[in-house]
Amino acid sequence: MNRCALALLLFTTLAWADEPQLRVQARLVPGDAVVVGEAVQLQVDVLTDSWFTRGASLPELSLAGTDVMPPNGEAEHLSQTIQGQTFSGLRYTYRITPTQAQAFSIAPLTVRATPAQASHELSGQTPALTFRASLPEGSAPASRYWRPARCA
Repeated sequence: MNRCALALLLFTTLAWADEPQLRVQARLVPGDAVVVGEAVQLQVDVLTDSWFTRGASLPELSLAGTDVMPPNGEAEHLSQTIQGQTFSGLRYTYRITPTQAQAFSIAPLTVRATPAQASHELSGQTPALTFRASLPEGSAPASRYWRPARCA
């Protein structure tokens, strides 16, 4: 009986070790300082050491004092080596245009995905990020609530 238990334990340990990983990273491009009306990109990288059976599920993002365009369903493919291990993944981009001069905080976003060979859907979170929007040089303080023109 002990051999069966040992074999089952070994099999369970091997199966668990083969469970794919999910890593979620995020960054602001061009950085953490922009001018009101200028877009900043929130790039969210969803990575796995396996492959994806379908795209990731990303949450809506709403920030007071900004116009946010969510990822359009398309993602950029990428590959990255992390601690000697190769990860492949998808990069999704939110386009954020501040309409007010102030500091903005983006709370962690929970991303869900199902890598191939995963026994269930996995999730990960982006780090909390901040950026600051300032008025364009030479602008009057009264234009604090400036809104960019929208294209029809």
